[in-house]
Formats: sequence, structure tokens, C-alpha cells
Amino acid sequence: MYYTLKKFYLLSIFVLILLFSGCEREITIQLPEPPNAITIEGYIENDSFPVVILTKSIQYFEPINMNNLTNIFVKGAKVQVVVDNDTIALHEFTAPQPGGSAITIYTNPLLIGKTGKTYALLVETGDQKLSAITTIPDIVPIDSFNFEKVDSTNTIFLPEKHDSLYRLLGYFKDPAGQTDYYRYWTSRTSMRLAYLNALSPYTENGNSAFKTDFLDGQYMNGAWLVGSKVRGDTLAEDEEYFKYGDTVSVKWGKIDKAQYDFWDTYTNNLNGSGPFSPPIIVKTNVKGGNGIWAGIAAVYYKGIVVK
Repeated sequence: MYYTLKKFYLLSIFVLILLFSGCEREITIQLPEPPNAITIEGYIENDSFPVVILTKSIQYFEPINMNNLTNIFVKGAKVQVVVDNDTIALHEFTAPQPGGSAITIYTNPLLIGKTGKTYALLVETGDQKLSAITTIPDIVPIDSFNFEKVDSTNTIFLPEKHDSLYRLLGYFKDPAGQTDYYRYWTSRTSMRLAYLNALSPYTENGNSAFKTDFLDGQYMNGAWLVGSKVRGDTLAEDEEYFKYGDTVSVKWGKIDKAQYDFWDTYTNNLNGSGPFSPPIIVKTNVKGGNGIWAGIAAVYYKGIVVK
């Protein structure tokens, strides 16, 4: 009986293998057309004019090339900003990019942002209407900066690779009686890349937006202003730090809650832990579309040398 059952078991496996091997066929999945959604990326800072970029969605598997990268930008839209009951039109400009692509932006150099003002953005393109509101808060300046050498006994890096690594700390007084929101960008000129005259553009770290509900009027005794990787640098492990001899510049901005919520959820979405992690909805202040219309109370600090 055991021998018969064993033969039957082996025969069953053999038949199943034949069946599955003989049933292979190509399956084509038709994905639905993406909705014709418009995304706004717009900023207005104190003492500067607004910049608004409008993009439209493309199909998931559509090939990426210079042509369709240029075509994702929305042209011919009616874009306006309302401030103090005045409606100001933003004009369309095309900015050529390397490789033959081009970016379409909407701006007006006569509209200069001011702290304490509220700016409403109105967009019409085709049959779609989008709107968003932002405020440029009051400026909270950084009092001073300090470079703190990385403790070689308290990092995962090899000592020989970070003997000259430093973290940048900023000190400031947070206003009392309210929760405030900040975002920062850093840039640096590196001695190691002097032959390239490499001044990296202002870039933000993934966690560069933060709130100070834990301070409430107290003095921030050293906020860690994380750097970003220098172009051409081969030390991947030092991207959050600066090196001896670097010249660092900081763009420091106070933002409103809606902008903080956008960047907080956007960053958490990018840093998702895999396909089984719960979805994170990116919060937006745009009605009728996606993205962010952001007011920034910005201060620039340049020429901070690591020494």
C-alpha cells in the first residue's frame, strides 16, 4: 500500500509540473488612463517675486525622454495672485534646460513678497480651476552658528573617514505662545572640488522641515542643520556633515502649518518602509489639484567657513 501511494504521489507531482509548464502565457494588463491632474509647485518669499510651475500627470509606463519631460509642463494657463484685494497676473516664461528640454514657469517680477501678507493663488487651465492660499510669516532669524566635530566613538563611520567631519548647529529664539514651523536649505563650496568651482545649489535634506511645539518661547540651543551630498564627492557617508575647509551657506525659512504638513507627509511617503507599509496621503493646500503653494520668510547666511 505504501509503495502504491508513493507512486501515486510522485505521479501527481509530475502531472502538475506538466500542467503548469504547459499553461504559461503572456498576460497583458491594461492600466487605466491617469486622471488629468494638475500639480502646483509655487513659492513666494519676502523680498522676492513668485515662481509657479504647473505640471500634468503622465502614464505610469510612458517612456521618459526630453520631449515628454518638456510636455508635462502646463502652458497657456491663466495664473493670478491676489494680495490686499489686488489681483496680479503672473506671466508665462520658458527656461531652456541642458539636453534640449525646457521648463515653463509663471512669475511677475513686479510682485514682491512681504512678511505678514497673505497670498491667494488662482489657476485656470482648460476646464480646470485650482486655488491655494499661503502666508509669509514673520522672520525668526538665527542668532549664531557653530560647527561641532563628529564624535568618532559615537558614529557608525570609520574613524579615518570622518576625522574632519563637522555638524552645523544653529541657535535661535522661538516665539512664545504658538507653534512655529521652519525649513532650511544648505549649500557649500568644497576645497576638495575647488578645481570644479563647485558651489552646490541650495538643497534641503529630507527632514529639513520641522516644528517647535516643544520649545514655545525657549531658546533653541543648537538645531542640527543637516547638509546634503556635494556633487562629485565620493564619500557617501559624509553627506549629512561638512568637512574642514568647506564654505557653507544657509537659507533659513519660517513657513506656515500647511506647508509643514505637506513636506512632513511628502517625506514620510518617500521614506515608506516597503509595499506592505500603510499608504501615506500627502497633504496639500491646493484645491482642485495637488502640490504646494508656499510662502517663506527667508533669511540667507553666506560664507560660514568650517575651521
